[in-house]
Amino acid sequence: MDGAGLVPGTQAGGRLVAGRYQLAAELGRGGMGVVWLAEDQLVGRQVAVKELRPHGLAGAEQETYRRRALQEARSAARIHHPGAVTLYDVLPASDGDDAVYLIMELIAGPTLAQVISQHGRLAEATVAAFGLQLLDVLDAAHTLGVVHRDIKPANILIAPGGQAKLTDFGIAHTIGDLRLTRSGIMGTQAYLAPELFESAPITPAADIWSLGATLYAAAEGHGPFDRDTTGATLRAILIDQLPAPRCSAALATALTAMLQRDPAHRATTTHARAALHTATQQPPPTTTTGPATTTTAPGPIPPPGPPGTGASHPPPTWAQQRTTHAPPPPARPPARHAPPPPPPGHPGQPRRTAVIAGSITAALLATAIATGILATSHHTPPPKPHSKPVTAAHSKRLTAPALHSITASLTDPDQSEGVNSVAFSPDGQMLATGDGDGDTFLWSTANNRVTATLADPNNSAVSSIAFTPNGQELATGDDTGGCYLWNAATHAEIESLNDPGSGSVDWVTFSPDGQRLASTMQDSNNNTVYVWNVATQKITARLTDPNTISPEYGAYSPSAQTLAIADDNGGVYLWDVATRSVTATLVGPNSGGAVSAAFSANGQTLAAGDTHGRAYVWNMTTHSLIATLPDPGSTAVAWVALSPDGQTLATGYDAPVSSNSTNPYGNTVYLWNTSTHTLTATLTDPNSQGAYAGAFSPNGQTLAIADGNGTTYLWQVPPGG
Repeated sequence: MDGAGLVPGTQAGGRLVAGRYQLAAELGRGGMGVVWLAEDQLVGRQVAVKELRPHGLAGAEQETYRRRALQEARSAARIHHPGAVTLYDVLPASDGDDAVYLIMELIAGPTLAQVISQHGRLAEATVAAFGLQLLDVLDAAHTLGVVHRDIKPANILIAPGGQAKLTDFGIAHTIGDLRLTRSGIMGTQAYLAPELFESAPITPAADIWSLGATLYAAAEGHGPFDRDTTGATLRAILIDQLPAPRCSAALATALTAMLQRDPAHRATTTHARAALHTATQQPPPTTTTGPATTTTAPGPIPPPGPPGTGASHPPPTWAQQRTTHAPPPPARPPARHAPPPPPPGHPGQPRRTAVIAGSITAALLATAIATGILATSHHTPPPKPHSKPVTAAHSKRLTAPALHSITASLTDPDQSEGVNSVAFSPDGQMLATGDGDGDTFLWSTANNRVTATLADPNNSAVSSIAFTPNGQELATGDDTGGCYLWNAATHAEIESLNDPGSGSVDWVTFSPDGQRLASTMQDSNNNTVYVWNVATQKITARLTDPNTISPEYGAYSPSAQTLAIADDNGGVYLWDVATRSVTATLVGPNSGGAVSAAFSANGQTLAAGDTHGRAYVWNMTTHSLIATLPDPGSTAVAWVALSPDGQTLATGYDAPVSSNSTNPYGNTVYLWNTSTHTLTATLTDPNSQGAYAGAFSPNGQTLAIADGNGTTYLWQVPPGG
């Protein structure tokens, strides 16, 4: 089947699944099953139903098939991303029906393969925009250790409005898991990375290769390794020189960097994003002359078929389509250890010179079925009204002439005494700021205006904010022990999770699956971290600091197996979430009280700051200290933040501006390169009003820093800091 664009085909005969889902028409078919257009009769909406049935299999093979079906559901459900297709339900096999059904959001749009087939070469800005969108999805997957393994034009849906959505995690591989295939080679051969034909370890670099080949197909109208026979295709992937792209030098550089045969020299996600940003700045060519042909930029795609749950407005002309990402930074030199991008048409040195034997060709499997990248649906209890009317915002757009420049300033509408906490929503479309007057403002990052105001029920200063991983809810903590759960869409209070104490709730954070919320209290009489069940709003665990010292800050590891908690005595305790026991204690040399902590996206390192003005980076496998980053000028690290790609560490400092200053916070934030452990930038508050809190946007391009004058500044941050 590959792509399941909304082009109804074979009728389903009105079959009813689980007494609820009325199958209407076939959308696509492939090696693992069929995708149907269906009606959810219970709620009255159209959905996509993926039917995974083990035809012709028995015994162990049937069990392997079912395991793969459930692996797809698990892999897809772990990915939380705004461009993801929502997984509504999973129906396992039963005695009366041996199929597994995945019930998903229906996207009313064609596949990229259908777009290329209909329009040929796409506008370069569109190709680059698709690449940037898909890199964001891959970042979300790779952060969780999930490698897609089958990225291709047929597995990318184009939703109304031009959003590219990656589909089909049916053969996704979780790093460390066993492969659920007898041959070990799965995916569509023309887009598979060369190392996968040699039984090499499956790494995120394989997805970068496949994405590069996919974008090449969109830019050129055909895949880089499309050949008439399987043997010729394999030879093109493993031996032949990459056909020189006819696109601009900027886009060609991005494509060839992603199509390096040696994974060690292939572009990383960060390098690919920077190269594609550069390509989006190139004017789209109106006419490109190739061998004996002249190709013009394609026109608009006809409106899609029956509407699904996606946006309803028609997609723009492909030549006019623009990326929705933040303004790209100017081009930067590659990182110190990164190889220079190769010249167009030269995808690295061949790793093999022998002609591929027929035995390798025979090992290839059929193409996989396409559905959607799936996000877990989280149950939200009925909300109760408790939000202020939307207020007018005071925001100012600023120019961004250079790296590390302020792109916007967001001024608290209440002109509060200070913004104590900031947090981006997982899709990057919203920024939440909590102030000293008890208000949490939700800002649209598209226009930098307030869309809602959440009033603290205790009228206390908001000291902490966190979004659920799916972005549907957010939690706030205040200075008098109040902890509240809010509906991010309706802006209504869902529940009060008041800590059993009277101190300040200095920190709240959700587990990666969104099912638990942890909070700490700054209170001399309270040395406990509380863990809540979000669905039931009940405390499920109480973690008491071993030194009976007040816990300051904490963070869940990406795997959700560890909760790191920093306390006033300088220790960072690693708690096993399942056993509720301390597995390790991290203490920096000459460390004072530890007041902050943050995991890298892959969970391999942990950064923390202390009251002596130092930030520490630890290896989470060995629990050994990797680096000590001393503050160049002040005394205490108030907070730390790691960019999503883990390459930049931001440290905010807690120190007087001068010896006679009453401002308790320093005005400076330092950016560090986590690979070289070197200082890359110093960001100073324009009004000398401190740096109370900070947070990176999900794409890592923006760092929001809040100050004591009620203003939050959005700083442009290039890759690597």
